[in-house]
Amino acid sequence: MILPNTAKVKSSFEDQFDRRLFTRRTDLSNRIRVAIAINALYAMLHGVWGTISNLAIEYSISRTFVYSLAHTLNEAGQFLFQKQLNSPIPYLFEDYRFI
Repeated sequence: MILPNTAKVKSSFEDQFDRRLFTRRTDLSNRIRVAIAINALYAMLHGVWGTISNLAIEYSISRTFVYSLAHTLNEAGQFLFQKQLNSPIPYLFEDYRFI
């Protein structure tokens, strides 16, 4: 029995990382992803048990992906509101001088 040339069958180490790691599902629109993230983040912040698992089952996704969406939303919110929270409160009438 002759074995096939295994040198042609195996890919190089670098080629393994050039392949796509996952396929983006077209049925999960950005609106649905944001809704999942909002529900998951709410459940995480308020300690609601079972929400992450229920979202994962409802949308046929992993709980890891649900947590990833929630953490991404949390980081985006912190980034967007960081400047407003750290800056001093602006005075509404600072341009007007009272005589």
